[in-house]
Amino acid sequence: MTPLTCLLVDDEPLARFHLRSLLEQEPRVRLLGEAASKNEALDLIGELRPHVLFLDIQMPGGGGFEILDELESPPAVVFVTAQDQHAVRAFDVNAMDYVMKPVDPLRLRSSVDRIRKMSSLSGDTSLVPLGNSGLAVAPCEILFIEADGHYSRVTLRDGQQHFIRQSFRAWSEHLPGAMLVQLDRGLIVNRTRISSCIHGARAAEIRFDGMAASLTLGSAAARRLKSLFLGP
Repeated sequence: MTPLTCLLVDDEPLARFHLRSLLEQEPRVRLLGEAASKNEALDLIGELRPHVLFLDIQMPGGGGFEILDELESPPAVVFVTAQDQHAVRAFDVNAMDYVMKPVDPLRLRSSVDRIRKMSSLSGDTSLVPLGNSGLAVAPCEILFIEADGHYSRVTLRDGQQHFIRQSFRAWSEHLPGAMLVQLDRGLIVNRTRISSCIHGARAAEIRFDGMAASLTLGSAAARRLKSLFLGP
């Protein structure tokens, strides 16, 4: 079972110690580091790329909400706080959970269960965040991604589609290139999930595992796809 990597962000040393001790007892979680301020958290998020952030809401210099405001593609988020009045706003930014201090071990275990279920982790070593939705998926769960202006439409293996505010340029920071390849300026496909491909004179039609509908490629994308499988 691939562990969820996480980063703990809280300005209170005792709060960090308590949550750290609980996370270290959870075999499905691997703690990558800790941050005591907004700036320190932003630096570590960029460096370590954790699956999950355990965020305090109120900290001097900027708390959890301010951190999320500066992230184009945040990881999954669990707010850990002594303040219960921020719960509505937390779920407005699509937090996966909202845990009250002091954290109860059973409550934390439930939170980890929720994250693993929602993120569809299935053996990959990393998760791909779906924009600022607070959700993340294993790369193998993605069939294809289509550009739509400043937005992207992500189609998953289970048929779900997510319309998220994320540019195509941002995807390159998260996607494993050997699996998810960009065929043109507006399309990324999971080459490992393609079940068939029919090439025409100027286009191609591809189908994916478990998906009845087909996807039509333009001539440039069709040539790119052909070169991936057959070589130049």
